[in-house]
Amino acid sequence: MRKFAFLSLLALLFGVIPAQPAAALTISISGTVTAAVGGAPIEGVAVALYGTSGTATTDATGHYSLSVDVPGPPMYQVVTFQATGYAFKYVMGGGSTVDAQLDVEAVFEGVVTSSAGGPVAGATVQASFLGCPAGLSQICPSTTTDSNGHYIIRGLPSGVLGGVTVSKTGFASQMSAGVTPVAGQTYTLDVVLQQKGSVTGVVTGPNGDPEAGVTVTAPGPDIMTPVQATTDSNGSYTLTDVGPGEVGVSFHKTGLADLSRTTTVPSGGQSTLDVQMELGSTLAITVLDENGNPASGVSVTVASDNGYGDPNGLIGPLSPTPGTSTVNVTGLPAGLYRVSASATGLASEWYHNQDSRASATPIPLSGGASGSITMRLDPGATITAPFTGVTQVWACAFAQGSNTVAGQCGSGMVGMGMNTTPSLTGLRSGSYKVLYYTGAKRVWFGGGSNRDSGAVVT
Repeated sequence: MRKFAFLSLLALLFGVIPAQPAAALTISISGTVTAAVGGAPIEGVAVALYGTSGTATTDATGHYSLSVDVPGPPMYQVVTFQATGYAFKYVMGGGSTVDAQLDVEAVFEGVVTSSAGGPVAGATVQASFLGCPAGLSQICPSTTTDSNGHYIIRGLPSGVLGGVTVSKTGFASQMSAGVTPVAGQTYTLDVVLQQKGSVTGVVTGPNGDPEAGVTVTAPGPDIMTPVQATTDSNGSYTLTDVGPGEVGVSFHKTGLADLSRTTTVPSGGQSTLDVQMELGSTLAITVLDENGNPASGVSVTVASDNGYGDPNGLIGPLSPTPGTSTVNVTGLPAGLYRVSASATGLASEWYHNQDSRASATPIPLSGGASGSITMRLDPGATITAPFTGVTQVWACAFAQGSNTVAGQCGSGMVGMGMNTTPSLTGLRSGSYKVLYYTGAKRVWFGGGSNRDSGAVVT
């Protein structure tokens, strides 16, 4: 656990060390490197001051000495040690004398094959461990498979959960089983890669004719790089390098209702997904205060009774058009919708003047229709929820008999120069029970361990 915490700290540090525009400075460091077991000196260890050109090699007594000029005092001093047959090591801090004890290396090796059979050459195999620090590639080194699909990675640490991740263009990335290496041991981590496939199909419009110009999107190698295609004049599209397995595909074109479908893509194969899109509906939601003036800080969430939106049938939270308090939701398929709104200093509510999604008044929309509603919010009440016995807490209010969070939750902290109390805002008039979250523990206000035993706040 201590290793994990230290590695996680380094992950932050190496990503944020800025250049130091201070006066030039000479840093001199020396020390001795020995084996963690037996204490014998180790000759030939490559020693480096991270982020500089300063390097040295230990002699027969395990001693080294390096000196390097730097622009100014580094924010953090990190000395690295690397030697054949030993686990890579780094020491943070230590001043002018930095000694190190090296463990015998752990080794990962294995063979990467395709689910269709045969080895996969040229695949990237990345060793990974909990808390790998950015910048120190020696902690999580990578290699490439040979013509037989074989790889070997040396110099790995022990005692930290790790494994390998294998990737290659045309295949879905795959992680190996996790292991906690022991010094001096070799672990065989074979990986089977599934070939990616493709999705093809034809998109038609409301009248059944081919629909050109539809943007078709599916998940790509990562969430930042989706795979996209645009339908041609025949309404045809093809998405490549997707899957394998169940793949979500979305279809979008202005004026039509957004559409999402799933299809199963076979490894190395193709799935056909034809869809018909309908006219899109628009819902305009205007949020006012109790006096009929435009509200500020407006946030709106739309709930669909037909499952459109996220897995819970929700769209949002959405912000209004700049300079207004009106939220315009476009591209909605026909169906029933329920709306929740909140605003600064006002009580959150579901349309029309309701506490929950279930009791909200549904708004029907037909294909291609435009609807509008106005929500006038009452002044919001606030519950101040003091706490004791912990340094940090999160608190939320629930209306009696409801499992839905009311208004906005709040957080509080004591220590680190802070002393704040959770404020639960945007509440409608009524009776509530307050739930405190402190890590994995949950306690209801009044000391109750469950909702029934919690005290009522009116």
